[in-house]
Amino acid sequence: MKVDYDKRADVLYITFRSHSGKCKYLENGRGQIIRVDALTAEIVGCTIPMFSRRVANGELDIPEIGDAGSTEAISELLHHI
Repeated sequence: MKVDYDKRADVLYITFRSHSGKCKYLENGRGQIIRVDALTAEIVGCTIPMFSRRVANGELDIPEIGDAGSTEAISELLHHI
């Protein structure tokens, strides 16, 4: 798993695994963008805009997860954000 934060844009990028080169972007209804590999249909990451504001307002509940690359861990994380 790779996590990048763009302080100027206040955007958190979480990458769970590499992708085939092409991604589809899906908005999850809570303001986050889910990145899905276009060839395998696997979730490869998510983008959280306005990250610091959401954390300060208690809008995000990010759980501790064990094997960050596992499908179960990714599902658990996406359920909470």
